[in-house]
Amino acid sequence: FHDQITLVGRTEAFYDSRISSKVSGQVESIIALEGNKIPKDAPLIQIDSSRAALTLAAKRAQTEQAKAQAKLAVGIREKAEDLWKQKLISEIRIDSARALTAVAEERYHELLAEQKRLELDLADCTIRAPFSGYTGQKLVSVGEWVAVGTPVYEMTNLTKVKVNVDLPERYFGQLAIGTEVTVLSSTDEDRPLLGIVTGFAPI
Repeated sequence: FHDQITLVGRTEAFYDSRISSKVSGQVESIIALEGNKIPKDAPLIQIDSSRAALTLAAKRAQTEQAKAQAKLAVGIREKAEDLWKQKLISEIRIDSARALTAVAEERYHELLAEQKRLELDLADCTIRAPFSGYTGQKLVSVGEWVAVGTPVYEMTNLTKVKVNVDLPERYFGQLAIGTEVTVLSSTDEDRPLLGIVTGFAPI
């Protein structure tokens, strides 16, 4: 025998999120339609990427130039090392060659890191779904300017459903986190579902 408590609950999505832009720019197009089921990484919003593409192209050119300069500096340093071993150059000259190589290589790696960041910015101009689920309300329109962190779309994942119920105080000691419960839907009472108590919150 066991006690049975019947309570009426309200269902809501377990995952409910507002998708935000990672870059600033003008909304070029709305790709996803509201109320559709879409997979993870599906495109939602397209931000104008022309400025990001031009900035990336300029940075790639600078990076290639720095790479060539670093390669040249390495070659000069290696020749200087050989001459140093033969005691044909002074210590100041070998130290200078080593220092110039270090500076050139650091500059190249700095520009390479900036290039990778700009590549991410370009990719982020296409705002994608972070999880599979249903699109909710779009929060921006074509031609609108968005900043970093601006919400652009609402999404819901219905793989899991949360049921909120009002539990009378006299039953507080009879339930604990992890307790199994039976959930019946008003639209399908013949198919009970198994649920688990995940938490308590005062109201």
